[in-house]
Amino acid sequence: MEIFQKMWYNVPKAGQWGGNTQGHTFMSKIARQQWGNAQGHTFMSKKAIQFKEVIKMVHTITVENFEEEVLKCEKPVLVDFWAAWCVPCQMQGPVVEQAAEKFPQVKFGKVNVDEEGELAQKYGVMSIPMLILFQNGQAAKKAVGFHSFEEMEKLLG
Repeated sequence: MEIFQKMWYNVPKAGQWGGNTQGHTFMSKIARQQWGNAQGHTFMSKKAIQFKEVIKMVHTITVENFEEEVLKCEKPVLVDFWAAWCVPCQMQGPVVEQAAEKFPQVKFGKVNVDEEGELAQKYGVMSIPMLILFQNGQAAKKAVGFHSFEEMEKLLG
C-alpha cells in the first residue's frame, strides 16, 4: 500500500496528471486493471504475465555468472551486449525476446556494458548493440547494430 500511495498520490503539482486541486491523482480504469486498485491489490493482465515469462527466457549475464551461463552451456547462447542509454539497444531488446520465444533450442542472455565492462572489453565490444553467438564455449558469430527478427533468424540458422 505504501508504494502504491507514493506512486499515485505524491504529485509535484496540484491537478497534474488527471488529479484534483488537492494534488491527488486518480488511476484510470486501465491502470487499475493492469497495476492495482485503491486498496493496493495488484492484478496482472494475461499479456503482462506472458511478458514476465519471456523476460525469464532472456537471462541477465554478469562477470560472475558468465562462465556457467554461457561458456559451459551445452546449447548455443546468443548474448546481447547493450546499454540503457542506447536507443538501438532498446529497439533490439524486444526482438531478442521474440527470438527467445521462437528458438527454445538457443539460450539468450543480455550483458549491460555499463555494468559489465570487463566482459565487453574481453569480447571486443566497441559498438552496441552487439550480438555474439557462443557455441561450445567459443564466440562463433558477431553482429553489430540493430538486427530485425529475420536477420536474427539468419544469425541463428
